[in-house]
Amino acid sequence: MKKTVPALALAVLLAFLAGCKAQAAATAPNSEPQTAGQEPASSARPAAAAQREALPEPAPPSAEEQPAEGGGGNSARPAHKDSSDGPPSAESQYWRVTVNDVQSSAGLSGTIDMVQYDGSISQSAVNAAPKDGCAFLLLFLTIEKTQGGKALFSWKDTYILDESGGKYQRHENDTFLDNVGYSPRLKATDQALGAETGWACYEVSAGAGALYLVHDGGDGEIRISIGEVR
Repeated sequence: MKKTVPALALAVLLAFLAGCKAQAAATAPNSEPQTAGQEPASSARPAAAAQREALPEPAPPSAEEQPAEGGGGNSARPAHKDSSDGPPSAESQYWRVTVNDVQSSAGLSGTIDMVQYDGSISQSAVNAAPKDGCAFLLLFLTIEKTQGGKALFSWKDTYILDESGGKYQRHENDTFLDNVGYSPRLKATDQALGAETGWACYEVSAGAGALYLVHDGGDGEIRISIGEVR
């Protein structure tokens, strides 16, 4: 006679196996497989990255540290030199006149070399004196044309003005200046261009008070204070 497993015992065995499988599924870790390069959701950030984020932002430079607008930190230099650092000057549209020196004298003297017919040289005295009640006013000037054009610098437009309104033209013949120690002499002819420097002589009333050198050639007046003649 063949032996068989009772039906009840088989049912109990199947129920036991089913319970074990359910318990194993409940206790297994609940995680999904990770793909390559994916960070775990709960992983901490690297220490270096956390430290970088913790550093404060650099402060902007102060106003003293910032360079001046348009270039380096040095301040811009003046484009032109202050006229108070040099001799007095003034200019019109075409001309600039500078008074380098002013002197006055009640009379001038010197000597001039004379070549004789036999080739020998002798000295001759040169004396120049102003009219009674007047004095020589000697000006060492620079006259410079500042731009092109046909404008001329004429001595007939250049005179001395005193505080009473009196006008004095340049000495009619001051060629003696070269022989009495005032050289070079400015030519008395009209100047058309360039720059010329030299002496010019005026004859003014003694005690005329404050004096001005004036040039008015039609392109704007030049007026320079030159003090008093005593």
